[in-house]
Amino acid sequence: RRIIRQPIINAMIEEYPGLRSAAERVFNKPSHFPDFKRQVMALLEDLYDNEILHEGDEDPFLSDVPPGMIRAQWVERKWRDIMVRSFYGDGQSPRWIGLVVPTYKTSTLELQRLIESLEDQTYPFIRVSIVLNENNEDLKAFTYKIIKKYGGGRYIRFVEPKQGKRNAMSLGFADFLQDPNPVDYIFNVDSDSRLHPDAIANAVRLMESDPRIGCVTGNIKVANPDVNLLTNLTYQRFFYAFDVERAAQNLWYSVTCMSGAFMGVRSDVMRYILKPWSTQIFMGQACNYGDDRHLATLTLKLGLKSAYSPDSLSYTDVPHEMPVWKKQQTRWARSAWRETLITLPWAHKLPLWIVFETAYLLVFPFILWGIVASIVYRAVIHGPHLLLPYLIVIFLINFIFYSCYAILSTREFRFASSPLYLLYQFRYLQPLRIWALISLDQTKWGTK
Repeated sequence: RRIIRQPIINAMIEEYPGLRSAAERVFNKPSHFPDFKRQVMALLEDLYDNEILHEGDEDPFLSDVPPGMIRAQWVERKWRDIMVRSFYGDGQSPRWIGLVVPTYKTSTLELQRLIESLEDQTYPFIRVSIVLNENNEDLKAFTYKIIKKYGGGRYIRFVEPKQGKRNAMSLGFADFLQDPNPVDYIFNVDSDSRLHPDAIANAVRLMESDPRIGCVTGNIKVANPDVNLLTNLTYQRFFYAFDVERAAQNLWYSVTCMSGAFMGVRSDVMRYILKPWSTQIFMGQACNYGDDRHLATLTLKLGLKSAYSPDSLSYTDVPHEMPVWKKQQTRWARSAWRETLITLPWAHKLPLWIVFETAYLLVFPFILWGIVASIVYRAVIHGPHLLLPYLIVIFLINFIFYSCYAILSTREFRFASSPLYLLYQFRYLQPLRIWALISLDQTKWGTK
């Protein structure tokens, strides 16, 4: 977070030296990116009120703004100006990115929300390839409207009917690699996602900080947490998966999964790994899923770094129906097993923490079921009262290390219900993981 935010603070102080002490306090305060941005914009609001008020007519930022919106528009535009100058204030040439959007069973509303979030990005040097992986005339017509509205030079459209997500992504990646106007980074964003306005800028800045970072993933948030208990608990699970687990792996720049909802890779790295990534074979079957994990696997195998950008927020809807959720979890479990097994021969080259995690993922389900079998056996022989101490301890451990930490970090009291996820773990997830191992040769995607 310091790597990502320091240039923003520096650019603001350079233009407004009087904000130095207040800006440094904001910078040194631990916070999630939305809070950090709100605090910076509050400083800009105070600056406007105290120094720039009534000078709007002379400010080129505000020449086209209605009088009643001058203050809000000035702050928003100033933030965008600071973001751009924090990259290119010293005359540096812009780094172009190519962004691939593969679609499948995508509604026009979903694509519209995504495109609006792309148009709202503070990072301006973006070209987009929309790959229609379906025969959907309405979506084709809508995509033409997008190209016409925002300009065909920025939005490109391809059709690859029902060839699978990895094929669709590969088509978009290959097009950017062959473009006579090359891009420096290639990103993928799922069509049912929408990005925070600063998501791309923050991811690019993290990759710019270290040339050995080969790929990066963002911080994925659940956009529909309040549909039912399943989506609420999934929202909580995503917090642990990204703000805890990937954050821990990121201490060594060895993140093992690039989330397909938002991930980026250097063009030079993609040029090298595109063929083995797009034509991956496992157990004699072409791999249709797990593209996000395999991208990280290939990057780490090259000896490069894979990173997590906590300030690159992406919002996505998650399944709210149990059958769809179970299929999704099974697919994720299969790709986790597959990539873990692929990593084993060279896992010793990875940081010690990642080696531990790899071994843990292999043995944990079996140890867990051994413990459960032992406890149940004792309860059958000596009475069910023996279950109570175990249940209390498991509940307390989960509440202390999950609920309390998350509540302190996010100030969201919904995390008090986190121990309920244990029911999903034992009833669904652990059996599904065993089934995923048994059925590794299956290649069906299972869900959208």
